[in-house]
Amino acid sequence: MKKFLKIVFAAFLGSAIALFIGGFVFMSVIISMAAFSTEEPVAVAPGSVLKIDFSSDITDKSNKDPLDGIFPFQGGNSISLLSAVTAIEKAASDPAIKLIYLNTDRMRTSMAQTEELRNALTEFRKSGKPVIAYASNYNSQDAYYLATAADKIYADPLGMIPLSGMSAQMLFFKRLFDKAGIEVQLVRHGKFKAAAEQYVNDRISPENKEQTQAYLESLWQSRAEAISSSREIDPEKLDEMIDGLQLCTTEDALHAGLIDSLMYDDQLKEKLCLLADKENYKDIRFISLEKYAKAVIIPDTKAKDEIAVVYASGDIVAGSNDDAIASKDFIKTLSSIRQNESVKAVVLRVDSPGGDAQAAEMIARELRLLNDSLPLIVSFGNYAASGGYWISAESDYIFTDRSTITGSIGVFGMVPNMQKTFEEKLHINIETINTNNNSDILSTLRPMTAAEERFMQRNIENIYGRFLEIVAQGRGMTEEEVDEIAQGRVWAGADAVSLGLADSFGGIADAIEYAASEAGIERYKITEYPKHGDSIDKLLKKLYSVSQGISIFESPESTLGSFVSKIEAGKGKAMARMPFDMIIK
Repeated sequence: MKKFLKIVFAAFLGSAIALFIGGFVFMSVIISMAAFSTEEPVAVAPGSVLKIDFSSDITDKSNKDPLDGIFPFQGGNSISLLSAVTAIEKAASDPAIKLIYLNTDRMRTSMAQTEELRNALTEFRKSGKPVIAYASNYNSQDAYYLATAADKIYADPLGMIPLSGMSAQMLFFKRLFDKAGIEVQLVRHGKFKAAAEQYVNDRISPENKEQTQAYLESLWQSRAEAISSSREIDPEKLDEMIDGLQLCTTEDALHAGLIDSLMYDDQLKEKLCLLADKENYKDIRFISLEKYAKAVIIPDTKAKDEIAVVYASGDIVAGSNDDAIASKDFIKTLSSIRQNESVKAVVLRVDSPGGDAQAAEMIARELRLLNDSLPLIVSFGNYAASGGYWISAESDYIFTDRSTITGSIGVFGMVPNMQKTFEEKLHINIETINTNNNSDILSTLRPMTAAEERFMQRNIENIYGRFLEIVAQGRGMTEEEVDEIAQGRVWAGADAVSLGLADSFGGIADAIEYAASEAGIERYKITEYPKHGDSIDKLLKKLYSVSQGISIFESPESTLGSFVSKIEAGKGKAMARMPFDMIIK
């Protein structure tokens, strides 16, 4: 009877969810298609003010699907970083653009993206046109850092500018795992390979603390030097004010020379009217960055040559996955580019902390095949670490932002031991029957043996050796030289050029320009990869996930077994991933 009631409840719940989603989807599609069909060409009126207010997110790769933003699993409207930077560049020479108004209240860009935007704004100012920055609150250091590219920085009288230096926070889970009866068995190479130490230690290791302190200081130095230079403040004086907590209010910031004036919204509007030569604020012709990009970035449809911009964003995983750099999908994309005779060069934009080492090598091999016939230029985003560096190392040239987190050349593997969880916490007995001595090798339901640890260490050392070989070949170094800066150590992009991990500082636009030069082409069109997925396909996949979740109600007794199977599938896998996840602010 209980089984029957569970099935009835699951069927009822599934039908209700399906009905709700179906109706929501139908109405959303109709509304979205209507809006998409009425979109008109964008015109730029003379005397316009280019408004950058982050009403559309700036992401490495834009969303172009007309249904994007409708469903909660989609990112909403966005403009690509490349389009944003290119639009700012074009605005410098566009007589229709009078000035740029920058408002960072809704800014959500990464550190590397912020750096590239700031560089673009700094170049824009060389045209002689002003950049004006304002925020009711500069909610992050990056928001203020971006604003320092402006000629004038204004703020609300009761706002804040949270300058405090760089900080990183890491969570350590060992005591929680001990409470749950889980022992994480870790095998790794590299004294700085702190990956997964949050599962085996209560506190940060000295090596991890050393590398974290070093690259945070490097990141902050880059930021502080840029801020100090733009505001004509001595860097030591800036640090002194920050360390002394002297920048509590915008009034403090004004006296310190960090901002130019305090004003309310109506006063800002008066200032903009003055700059735009308008008597009334409503007469100012504002144009958003997204709309301006659509107006001025016109693809050269007659150009036969292409530069392929390939975005490698997220964790590196095996197989297929829409939300990661999945080996099967990514290799298919690279193979199609390699066979496209119109493509004359490739720019790989990397924003990845790494992941599955085997998947990284599979992707790297396809990139080597591509590079045999085409120039391959890499642009580092926020992260290009471990597996993210693996797939980059053998390219022709690497551009990095100073804000990039890179390196982490090391390998680790984990096997959780959940024996106590099952036997002492869940009171489930475990019985194992083998045909051979090691049939249950690396089992998650018992501790590893000494022989298994040696077995796993051998695999880790083999993959680390391959990692060193790839970096040495790609960067023109000896394996010994690579090992000196490897050992799993994480570096800031600001140090990457001097260490030989990258060739030059620059962003994605610099990488494309360099790629065109290497290919010997002047006229070309840019094609982005991977291609945008279809919203209906995404929806069907999400509906399938919902149906899988509903099955838990129907068969809860199978859920535990499924969980164990998934843990077993990933046990002991060699990972080339950044040492840890952290919050940097």
